[in-house]
Amino acid sequence: MATIAPIEYFDEADFDPFVIDDDVFGEIEDPYAIFDRARANGPVQPGTILELLGAPADSIVAGIPQFRVIGHAEVQAVMRNAALFSNDVLKMNLGVTFGDTISAMNPPKHTQVRGLFQSTFMPKQVAKWSETLVDPVVNDLIGRFIGDGRAELVEQFAKRYPFEIIYRQLGLPQRDVQTFHRLAVTLTFNSDYIRYGKEASRKLGVYFQNLLEERRRNPADDLVSLLGQLGGDNGLSDETIVSFFRGLINAAGDTTYRATGCMLMALLENPEQLEAVRQDRSLVPLVLEETLRWNGPIIFTQRMVMQDTELGGVRMPAGAIVNVSMAAANNDPAVHENPRKFDLFRGTKSHFGFGLGPHMCLGQHLARLEMSRALNAILDRLPGLRFDPDMPKPTVKGGLMRTPRDIHVLFDPS
Repeated sequence: MATIAPIEYFDEADFDPFVIDDDVFGEIEDPYAIFDRARANGPVQPGTILELLGAPADSIVAGIPQFRVIGHAEVQAVMRNAALFSNDVLKMNLGVTFGDTISAMNPPKHTQVRGLFQSTFMPKQVAKWSETLVDPVVNDLIGRFIGDGRAELVEQFAKRYPFEIIYRQLGLPQRDVQTFHRLAVTLTFNSDYIRYGKEASRKLGVYFQNLLEERRRNPADDLVSLLGQLGGDNGLSDETIVSFFRGLINAAGDTTYRATGCMLMALLENPEQLEAVRQDRSLVPLVLEETLRWNGPIIFTQRMVMQDTELGGVRMPAGAIVNVSMAAANNDPAVHENPRKFDLFRGTKSHFGFGLGPHMCLGQHLARLEMSRALNAILDRLPGLRFDPDMPKPTVKGGLMRTPRDIHVLFDPS
């Protein structure tokens, strides 16, 4: 690693992507009430999700006919049919910063590339990381505040642990971690902040390419060395591998932390459920699934219509963009009774928190492992966990990406 130059920070040295989260992703507290009112006009409507939520329009796709899909059955239909509703539109936004990303690929290329990457993230392989990577990170972070009797669980824990896990999986040097984290979360910035996403993409690309070449010369027990073997005769270009790393670190450092914040807030708001999980850890998987249904980190994604079609009684022309709201579908009262109530005992099994169909999240097994190990450690090590009555209670915010900004708690110090 001595031959790899440190990763470069933003040219604007005082830029901090975490500070502008509200500007980038919005401050909407209750998009679900808006979706409920909109359902009176049908499960599919002309217009965008951003327009419905009163958020600024995405200038990148301005001028293209758009439709929003908010019904459960209709969201399911779009996500299952990759041939009719393609990921080509994502080349215009995610592709700009992620590069040749698997997220913007379509079959048959998507099928081939996903198959090569997928073996690395199957449950059997992911389980091996539990004790060697996940538990040490989680327990180290908790150990830093366990004696204080109070903490702010977003900044001190949720925001940090998934990213520290992924940088250890990649075998990155400690010197680059803080810079790496801030570049990673900026990759999903768009519209007015797209320049930061492009800058982060460029600098991460240089770093990952150098890292890939170094690990091929000197392989180690890490993901870079492992995935680096997929290049050359195995059919993947370095550009595709580097783009996969961009997507991986963004998902690991951003969406998992946001989902974890929502999970912790939900349990703290429902102390009887928190105590039930503390007493019976077999309930932990139910907490994860209900969290992803109740307040998943992503409001919507997009697809492109490949031929004239009809969905939910609405005609859509080829080339139109479909705004597919997983959040609206997950809270459709026609499917989930009293959907805005967090209730782990409803036994949630079906949700769109990780998507659906051929583009279902490749890292879902790792995310579930990380969140479950994090929750178990918190329950084990922070007895009497409760909101700090002297601090404002948290709220989940965001019209694109959602999470509580802070969670102030008290607990019985060790």
